[in-house]
Parts: sequence; C-alpha cells; structure tokens
Amino acid sequence: WVKPVQWQRVPQDVPAAFRWLKDNGQPGGVFVMPADTLQRQPSPLYLFYALHHRRAMLNGFPAFMPADCETALRLANTFPNPDALQVLNDRGVTYVVVDRVELAQLAGGPDVEATLAECERTTRVRRIESASDDRFILFELRAPKAVAPRP
Repeated sequence: WVKPVQWQRVPQDVPAAFRWLKDNGQPGGVFVMPADTLQRQPSPLYLFYALHHRRAMLNGFPAFMPADCETALRLANTFPNPDALQVLNDRGVTYVVVDRVELAQLAGGPDVEATLAECERTTRVRRIESASDDRFILFELRAPKAVAPRP
C-alpha cells in the first residue's frame, strides 16, 4: 500500500521558535506538540524546520514505529503532565514547541488554552517569550529537582 505524496507550501520565513533554537539555549533535543503517531501523520513540516535548527527531535516520520516509541509519543502528547515531563527528560529533550494550530485541530485532543495555562503553572516549564508567536510557543524544560536520599 502506497500513500500518495502530500505537497505542502512552506512559509518563506522560519518561525521565531525554530530560529531561536538554532541560535540560543542549552544543548538538548526538541519535541513539537502534537506529535505525529501512526494514526496521525499530517505533515513533515516539523522535520523541515529541523533542517534549520539542527537539533535532535523526538518527533519523526517513521515507516515503522516500535511500540516503546509510540508509547513515548503518546505520553509526550500529554505535555506538561508529569508523565510527559519524565518521558521527555529520559530522552534528552530540553525544548518543547507547542503548535497551537495543529493542537486545536486534534479531535478529542487537549484544549489549547488549558494546556498553555497548565504550562504557565508548572514549575518544570519556562516559556521563552521572545521565541513565541501566534502559532508556535516555545518552552524550556527545567531539570527535575534532585530528591535527597533517605537516611
């Protein structure tokens, strides 16, 4: 079974979030939310922007996806809940880009404004204002606080 090629116009200017990732910040990977899964693969736009910022991405466009990757992406799509933060931390992701347009189009997906409000309340996430626009909102993940060993 062969799926036809989907052509897509790409904006002439690279969005602020992806330009910022190229020129700033700490080392680390990127996750663009919502992630494509085997059930949902709208476009390789995020991979196109990865050519600009050159960082490793949790997102991808696989021909085959192992079960643990599907589970990781499904959990990451619940960002900023603690399970998502753990999955992202375990995989070396430092930055999350929330795509407001794609997130709003998900049937049964999270409410965009509620997700952004939860990000603002979460101490493990910091919004990078200078790298955000009407569509792409960039967040930096803060390292989890170390838990002191019990005596």
